Amino acid sequence: MRFEKAYITTQIEHWNDIFRLNQRFMSNFVFRGQGNTDWGLKTSLARMVENHHPNYSDKIMPASYEQRMMDEFMWKYPSYEKNHIPEANESIEWLSLMQHYGSPTRMLDFSYSMYVALFMAIDGSFFPKSAIWALNKHALSGKVFAKYREEFNTNVVSGTDLDNYTYKEATEAINRRFVVTKEKVEHYLYLTRPHRSNERINRQQGLFVIPSSIEVGFEDILRDYYDESYHGEMKFDDVVNMSIDHRYGQNTVTVLKIEIPKSLKYGVSNVLRQMNITSETMYPGLDGLARSMSCLRDAMGDYKAD
Repeated sequence: MRFEKAYITTQIEHWNDIFRLNQRFMSNFVFRGQGNTDWGLKTSLARMVENHHPNYSDKIMPASYEQRMMDEFMWKYPSYEKNHIPEANESIEWLSLMQHYGSPTRMLDFSYSMYVALFMAIDGSFFPKSAIWALNKHALSGKVFAKYREEFNTNVVSGTDLDNYTYKEATEAINRRFVVTKEKVEHYLYLTRPHRSNERINRQQGLFVIPSSIEVGFEDILRDYYDESYHGEMKFDDVVNMSIDHRYGQNTVTVLKIEIPKSLKYGVSNVLRQMNITSETMYPGLDGLARSMSCLRDAMGDYKAD
């Protein structure tokens, strides 16, 4: 079966299944781990607004929350940090700092590493299933490149120039958060990194996916990137076979959701520990050491150890 821009959901059946995926194929994606497969892709800002206002209809409300939080954080931040203070219009840098220290933002954390995302999916999760979300980075950047090509009348762009353009477009989208129009507007998911990294981003091989608008949900924007007619479930063996089949190119799958049953957590975490992917290595300082104290132990919990 041939398809393009598919949205596939699958589930591993054994703890080592995920290591069977072809790495060349998987290099087309960026990854996010979530402790509950039912959570979907939703920003912390969206969750906060919905928790406070379950039936809100004011499209400006998320932007108002974001603006007020950024204003206060930017005002108070110099009291805590005297060096490396971003410029006022460097919104991605400010949101990155806010995200790092736990503030709700429009950003979703992703990683270049599937194994880091696998760790994030199972770490501290006791839901029946956790999940890795894999988004095709070529699909995300391709839509931005189409805009770049139209703006600059060219079919060629370097990776660095496209990254800089993506960063600029994402920043401008954040800064015009209060522009609401009844006309149909093209929405984007910007795959980008802050110019100033931090130890956690480095350890987790991290980057962000930033929606151009917070008037609509993250997954509503994501629908523009895949073909609804190829949205369904697939057996994991078939996903493995697809990943090693050279006939399937980089645009075959836009969204790949891999579910991990709770019973397989022990086997997965044991292998990740052998790869030195633990709380202690993923989180800097004493934060990581303290988190690592709750690691899974033999014969503890409802796990398959084989």
